[in-house]
Amino acid sequence: MKKILLLLSAIILIFTACHSKSDKQYFDSAVEKAKAKNFTEAVKEYDFLASEFPHSDYTCKGLLEAGKIYHSILIPAPVKADTQKSFMIAIGYYKRILKDFSDKPEAESALFMMAFIQANEINQLDSARISYITFLKKYPGSPMINSVNLELNSLGKTPDQILDASERKPD
Repeated sequence: MKKILLLLSAIILIFTACHSKSDKQYFDSAVEKAKAKNFTEAVKEYDFLASEFPHSDYTCKGLLEAGKIYHSILIPAPVKADTQKSFMIAIGYYKRILKDFSDKPEAESALFMMAFIQANEINQLDSARISYITFLKKYPGSPMINSVNLELNSLGKTPDQILDASERKPD
């Protein structure tokens, strides 16, 4: 019996040593790394936070921050194709928020940002339309509704076409 208790204590000690930081500590560490412009290490911290604490509110916030880092291309892309890959990675973070944290406030921002990237960065207009329409249905009281409607009305149009349409509108 003593051996079992000793073994159990050792296992618990090992397990708690592996989680020497809390979810908040990982999040705060990632934020500090991002502030120091060490974006690669910040994303690693956010990813570790997500793997170790998959249901934490800090994970949701961290996934949003990691998505922003990739969307803003703060991790330098050596070639143009990597820029597109960076946008797709950002969408992956936003999709994870929508899947695992759909009831959190960050989900609203994640859906908008995903639609924005689809429309304006990677030219996936059909996907963007679906994402924006989903946004309108899911968040009808959002302060971003005007932006979503503007984006929907200008999908596929060049900046000149958008300007021409706005100049023709009567006041």
